Amino acid sequence: MSEETGFAIRQVEPGDAGAIRDILLELGWFAFIEDSPRAEVEDLISRHISLCIADDCHLLLAAEAAVGAAVGFISAHWVPFLILKGMEGYVSELFVREALRGKGIATALLSEVEREARLRGCSRLMLFTGRGRESYGTHFYENRGWLERPELANFIFLLRENDGADSGQ
Repeated sequence: MSEETGFAIRQVEPGDAGAIRDILLELGWFAFIEDSPRAEVEDLISRHISLCIADDCHLLLAAEAAVGAAVGFISAHWVPFLILKGMEGYVSELFVREALRGKGIATALLSEVEREARLRGCSRLMLFTGRGRESYGTHFYENRGWLERPELANFIFLLRENDGADSGQ
């Protein structure tokens, strides 16, 4: 348990699906989470967690309160690029319960991913965030040494209707 945050960082488990669903629901960004039955969303999240746990190319971490519930999580993926000396770590998700933001939880999760990336010999870490997001406006990533690459454009190709289209994800 970190004295600074009052939270422990640990591996995500399939049993965290409900807490993760609640964190994502609280954001209000994902129509399929809002519109689908709780059990269906939890089952999907649990299956995705199991897939990630089974493959060493993924890291899912949770920030856990003393009572045992996940109050934040981060997903990272290790991608080999032929143009880099080491792999690139891709941070795909970093979310913390709104009431607990500003308490160092996201920083602790991000630091643990950075530590793991160094252990794996990664060349760099990468993530995308929306310019309208709170983390962008407060320079959360810049204040932690991350560099914005303004010369790049981010494109997506939707394979299924409404998969992330509602939130720009």
